[in-house]
Amino acid sequence: MGFTKDLPAYWDDIKGEKTFEAFASTVYHITQGKEKSRLNQSAELREVQNWNCLAVVAANDSIIEIVRRYGRGTDAGAARIFEIRLEERPPMSQNATFFDQCTSNYGVAGAVYAQWLATNQGAAKLLVEQLSDKISTQLKVESEERFWVAACATMIAGASIAKKLGLVDFDVKGLSDFLLARFQELRGGKTQQMAELLPGPMIADLIYDHQQTTLKIECLPFKNRNKVTILRAPKNAEVDVLIAVKDSVLRVRKATVNRWCKDRGHSTTTLLERLRQANAILERNTDPLAGAEPYSSNSRTACYDIDLKTLGVQQEAQDGE
Repeated sequence: MGFTKDLPAYWDDIKGEKTFEAFASTVYHITQGKEKSRLNQSAELREVQNWNCLAVVAANDSIIEIVRRYGRGTDAGAARIFEIRLEERPPMSQNATFFDQCTSNYGVAGAVYAQWLATNQGAAKLLVEQLSDKISTQLKVESEERFWVAACATMIAGASIAKKLGLVDFDVKGLSDFLLARFQELRGGKTQQMAELLPGPMIADLIYDHQQTTLKIECLPFKNRNKVTILRAPKNAEVDVLIAVKDSVLRVRKATVNRWCKDRGHSTTTLLERLRQANAILERNTDPLAGAEPYSSNSRTACYDIDLKTLGVQQEAQDGE
């Protein structure tokens, strides 16, 4: 990309968990438009390559879902991807002889298109800017949606120019309608994803994932409340989560939260910050099992007391009493 700069880059058929995980961070590098500063063999700063083009990626899995899966609790990577899904394979519209000809005849559309761009750079730039402004106004876009705006404006402008030059008879209006409709679909998906990453639903997921290792008690021992009444024992002797139902408090070891976030692909730091912003968390060095016999060893460790009432997940805490 740093060598061709303005030509689209194509990455076909990415697959495999290692590649998916790497791509979640690579997408940030691609959309920065330049490579990292590096030293050459003489320990001198090497010239930094930059680019200003579309990167087109194909996969059998949703690229957005891949980036979200490894995004560590943030939607920023997915906001840089304008994904078009092919739900049904289109019928074959060309016969075999057409593709045989492509092995030796590459056409001259690229040369014609490049020549027009070279002599009409200002007009091309103005067209993209006008389309970007139109899309932004029409859809009332937010700052994190700027990558989607750029993708749509670039594709519509390119199709318009190609049609004007007689290279391809694109249905520009149809393309524009399709892209803007897809924009709205992606925006809906982003809204859903952000709702899923609110602290309430995340803590509800943590409770759900630890159903078998949850100890439910009536109240936490406090001042004149020294007796701990067990409402529901865990399925076995192992306890990861304590829920005091009447207090609407979830007590969980700090290490358990860290492990769960890692397994789920969430950012522990982001989750804790959201809980603090909601005034729903208290970090304590205490008995994680609140002295409940026979499960507690009366030892202390770093724990979080999470206010389930504030988060609106009381029902999850009460289910299965």
